[in-house]
Amino acid sequence: MEKADIANQCQMTNLERFIILISAGTHDVAHPGNTNLFEINSKSNLALAYNDKSVLENYTLFIFFNFLNNHNMNIFSDMDVIEIKSTRRMFISNIIATDMANHFGESKKLKEILNSENLDLTNQENKELIMSSIVHLSDISNPFKPFNVYKKWVDLLFIEFFAQVKI
Repeated sequence: MEKADIANQCQMTNLERFIILISAGTHDVAHPGNTNLFEINSKSNLALAYNDKSVLENYTLFIFFNFLNNHNMNIFSDMDVIEIKSTRRMFISNIIATDMANHFGESKKLKEILNSENLDLTNQENKELIMSSIVHLSDISNPFKPFNVYKKWVDLLFIEFFAQVKI
């Protein structure tokens, strides 16, 4: 595929573009600085609450949607019921896609779509997979940052991960 604006190729609406931005900006909200595996192995309250499935991502969703319960903070309050349902579904999909446990399965699906003979990026299912992939890729993009920024984040991750080895 030649280099182009993927949002235009997918015919993303302004709302879909906004959902990507909000998802990318909030995907780590309220994370305690541990991995899902640490939460699960330590039998944390979060792991228990979310049944060991995308623990931190589900917690982010809980915090975000509770935040929206305050009408003054609800950026989606002017939407109709159908738009809210669709927006919520896409937002949930985008946040869950940041769980590394889903990385290889989602990557395989994306590769199949992009290698398809009848590539249709405007199909809603394909478009939503691309949207969630954009959010996931933004989450794991540290290696593409300038080395000094990348190294700082890797050093912080090592501190975080080694602190969790004690469990």
